[in-house]
Parts: sequence; structure tokens; C-alpha cells
Amino acid sequence: FCDIDWADIIIPNPGMRFDSPYLIYAQEHHKEIHLEIGLFLKYTPATIIGITGTRGKSTTTNLVYSILKENLSTNVFLAGNIPQQTAISLLSRANKNDIVVLELSSWQLHGVLYDKVSPHIAVFTNIYPDHLNYYPSMKEYTEDKLRIIAYQKKEDFIVTTDQVVQNTHIAELTKSTVVIAPADIFDAPLPHLIGEHNKSNAALAISVARIMDIPDKKSIQSIQKFKGLPFRIEFIGLLNRVPVYNDSTSTTPIACETALSAISHEYPNRRILLVIGGNEKKLPFDSVVKKINETVSQAFLLKGSFTNILLHHLSIPHKGPYDSLKELVEEVLRKAKAGDVILFSTAATSFATFKNEFDRGEHFSKLITLHQKKQNAAKK
Repeated sequence: FCDIDWADIIIPNPGMRFDSPYLIYAQEHHKEIHLEIGLFLKYTPATIIGITGTRGKSTTTNLVYSILKENLSTNVFLAGNIPQQTAISLLSRANKNDIVVLELSSWQLHGVLYDKVSPHIAVFTNIYPDHLNYYPSMKEYTEDKLRIIAYQKKEDFIVTTDQVVQNTHIAELTKSTVVIAPADIFDAPLPHLIGEHNKSNAALAISVARIMDIPDKKSIQSIQKFKGLPFRIEFIGLLNRVPVYNDSTSTTPIACETALSAISHEYPNRRILLVIGGNEKKLPFDSVVKKINETVSQAFLLKGSFTNILLHHLSIPHKGPYDSLKELVEEVLRKAKAGDVILFSTAATSFATFKNEFDRGEHFSKLITLHQKKQNAAKK
């Protein structure tokens, strides 16, 4: 604790529990505590658009950023809960007339309590059970998400969905203008994205753009050019005419269920080979099990505590658990044939084997790329 004794300001590392004995000690000794995101929100002169939600926040953040970047003359920056794009680094760069689009996690939003600040435009995509290995209950998790509007003023905005309104008291908790993105606001093709959930993400982005006086036509053009993000139902190519999708950011059952709905809709007559498994987050799983048993032809399981639970509920053919992702991928490719589609959507965390879901996604993509190269070499 000696470092806390001499420090004037304490900035916790990302992911540190707020009931950590170090933070409790700092509070007891009247130290200033700030999160990086709170300091930025407090001191930046730029206009802030902050985006949170259980699912879709990364895609929605990047859609909003793409629309504004392409259609406004001012500087637009992207930061927040994004690798290598910290908000604090923008303090010396983002000026009064600039806009910063921030992706905000529940952990970051808990930290705004220290600085009592909220974005000018807050976006809340949806709310589902998540991080219940960290939060005591869904109530605490939801409370942290709702902190995105805690310090908004009358001139601010909250852009959200019917799903959030129905599952929270969001309209009663803010003085700002509540904008519910209409479900039918976006009714155009998505050349690079699949799934109805992405139309909801697009609707939220268009609603934000309207506040910024950008015509819908221009917003839709920007959205249709958007290529999507890695590891989010990402199409990574064909192997022997079998489409392969990497959805490694699927760390919850609802994420896997969403991916299965998207793939089933995109490929209604194909067999789905699903790679799933990892460690649990103490989340409800009945709905995803039902979806798997209804839509998946065969499952291939990565080891983990969630996998151990899943094994007792699957009524479809399945193989594993596998310790090695390489061995699992080789087995999936042996079983795959023309008319199938492969979906890597784990519904669980990756920490038993990988650094995080992005590391896991990179490993999967590299394995598929290696097999694609072998396939192409064999054809020559």
C-alpha cells in the first residue's frame, strides 16, 4: 500500500474490481480516484458521443464514427473501450469543435461516479445478462450501464431501443431527450453485415446522425460501405465451398444465439457446424441450448467450465471437449462438406486457453487461412 500513501491521484487499471482492498484503502485515505475515461470526459472541450450496451456497442460505435467522419467537416475521433485507442491521448488533440465517439464498457461507466460526467449523446444498444462472474447480480450490472446517463443535462440526448426501455427505467432516470430508434428506420441491404441485430445497430447510428443534422440518405450510404469488425460474425472465406464465420467476440450465450439466428437466416438450407465452448460467466443458457438443438447439425466443443455444463444439455451430435483449437479445427474441416457452413461462436470466455476473445479469434482465423493456403496449393 506504500505507493498509495505517496500518490496524489489513483487511476485503477482496467478490470480492477471496485471492491479491491487497494481502492478501499485509497478511499479511506481520501485519495483522488479517477478512471482514464472519467478524466477525459471531465476535461475535454470536445463533443462526446458515448455508446454502451451488452451487445452491438462496438459495431454501433464504428458505424456512428464512419457516418460522422464521412459527412461532417469537423474532426471526428474514435476511442474508449478499443485496443490502442485510449481517450486520454486525445486531450491535447480534440478541440471544442471536434467530436469524439467513445465505446464505453460497464467497468468504465462505473468509474464516471468519481468525476460525475456523462456524454452529450449517449447510446444504449441493449441489455442482456453479462459479467455475472464479476457483478453480484443483473441489477448491479444494469446500474453501471445506466450510469451513461447519470449526469446528462436537459440539452443532452439518450438514443436507445425498445428493448432497453422495456428492461430498464431509463426514461425516468434522465433529464435529457430520449430518442428511441425506430425498428424500420433502416430498411436497406447490408452488403457486408448479416443478421437483424445489425439493422438495429444501423438504426441507432442513423438516429445519432439525425441529431447531428446528417440526412438519412448519406447515413445509409456510409453504413452500406462499412466492412464490419473482426471476430463479429466475420466472414473469413471459403474452404471447399464451405463458408467460415469467425464470431470469437461471442462470450455470452445471447451472442451465440444471435449469431445462429443470423447464419440460419443467411443460409436457410445449409447444415451448421458450430464451434462452441470455454469458461462460463454464470449466465442463463437455456435459450441458446434450445437454439443450438434446433438449428445446429453438429457441435465441436472447446474445453472449459461452460462446456462442462453444455455437455449435459445437447441433443445433437457433438465432439470434444478439445484442449487444442488446432485439433478441433482439423476435425471440423474433416466433417465439413459442400452445403455446410462453419460458425465459430463460443458463447463463453477464452481465458482458460487464450489471452482474450481477440487472441482466440486471431488463432482461429490463422488456422483457417493456413488450410486455405494448403487447399490453393493443392489445386495448382
